[in-house]
Amino acid sequence: MPKPTRAKDPVPAWIIRERKRLGLKPQDLADRLTAMGLPVVVGTVRTWEAGRNPHPDNVEGLERIFGTRSPDYMAGSRP
Repeated sequence: MPKPTRAKDPVPAWIIRERKRLGLKPQDLADRLTAMGLPVVVGTVRTWEAGRNPHPDNVEGLERIFGTRSPDYMAGSRP
């Protein structure tokens, strides 16, 4: 019997949604963040998408790449 799936937390779901919206692969996203001075490997992007929240510096980089605010920002949990 398959395991029931649960909804992704807001930040990982946002990363997946926005990355796909831009037509990027996890490696592409890691490359863009690294080019911005935020050294990230593809495995890190995958861990974020699996449920681990990124460091605030990386969230800011993701926001610049995606052109949208993270759900944490929108929920008021960040200054």
